[in-house]
Amino acid sequence: MMNEMTKLAVLLAKEDIPFELVSWSVNGEATTSIVSPSQEDCIVDAVCHQFSYGGEEGLLEVLGSANPELENIDVVGFLTAEEAIKYFRTK
Repeated sequence: MMNEMTKLAVLLAKEDIPFELVSWSVNGEATTSIVSPSQEDCIVDAVCHQFSYGGEEGLLEVLGSANPELENIDVVGFLTAEEAIKYFRTK
């Protein structure tokens, strides 16, 4: 069974949306972010960890947006991969 981060990575790859996986730690526990288009030029990212909104339920938190119809200057949480990908799309 795939978790929401894995589902999001698969959806991004299928839609040919550029992204990178970035590993880091939260309170000593390893976690991963999905950043787009890259870590250096990050416009939008998604995380899922114990302190993210929805993380304890396995859901995603997104910050930023590449989608001009979904301005996002704060975090949006409790998202499935299907909901989160809308912020990664440019149209």
